[in-house]
Parts: sequence; structure tokens; C-alpha cells
Amino acid sequence: MKSDQITQVLVFLFKSKMLREGWGEALNLEELTARVMPGLADAGFDMERVEDAFAWLESLVLYQQAMPAGPRKHAMRILSAEEARYLDTTCQCLIQQLYFDGLLDEVSRELVIHQLLAFKNEHIDLSLVKLVTLLVLATRDPQALVAASARFMEMGGHAVQGRLQ
Repeated sequence: MKSDQITQVLVFLFKSKMLREGWGEALNLEELTARVMPGLADAGFDMERVEDAFAWLESLVLYQQAMPAGPRKHAMRILSAEEARYLDTTCQCLIQQLYFDGLLDEVSRELVIHQLLAFKNEHIDLSLVKLVTLLVLATRDPQALVAASARFMEMGGHAVQGRLQ
């Protein structure tokens, strides 16, 4: 997976959706695919990477649908050895802090970790954790998305700073 190119597509989609439409409701992947995918080649993106980005988004939606319903408050999450190998301490701390602050629930936290591991062949840094968190929340909880965006701004810089060069 060429994650830098895929994350550029994901950042473009996120910023385009956010700037044009706001976040009044959760992301509708089918509508986004039909409306946006054809124009991404015109924007200069390699269609293979566009398809990879949409496959990543689709895996997010499918994994989300497979998650059990009903939150369990303050459940402890211990990373497996493989997860810990790809998510350094800084990334782990950010995910835990978002959980403890109520911006991620148990399901969202699992989705963030799962989707980050799709990039395990590349370096996972804080900007990627932030981007994946925002995309997960965009599919689940627009209010938490706004709160997380504000939190990331408080932390310094835009949430996806460093992902678009």
C-alpha cells in the first residue's frame, strides 16, 4: 500500500467534504463515491491510489458494521504485540487520551486502531492517527468529529498537517 498517496486522497476527500458541506450527518460512502470519485483523476490523483483510498474507506464502513453495539464505559484496551509494534507510545497515548476525554467511544477506538493497521507497512505518526480518527468520526458521529477537530487544533496545527505536502 502506498500510504502517502492514499492519505493524500483521504485528506483531499476530508477537506473537500468539510469545506464544501460541513458535517451535519455521518459520511455516506456510496454518495461520496458516486459524486467525488470521477473527479479525482481530474484533480491529479492516480486512479489506482484513489481506488485504494475508497477501498480503505469501505473497509472502515464494513468493519464498523461488524462491531458489537452498546458501549462499555471505561473498558481497558491492551494492544497486541503486533499493534504495539506499529503504534508507538505517542500514538497510543493520543488514542487513549481521546478515549478518556470522551471523543472516542470503545467502538470508535477499535475502528481507529484497526484502520491504522492498514498502514502498517508505513510509518504511523500522529498526523496519520489524527486523520484516521477524523475519518472514523466522520462515518459515525459528526458532533464528536467537530470536538476532535477542535482538540487537534488546540494541540497545535491542523489535524492533518504534514499529510499534504
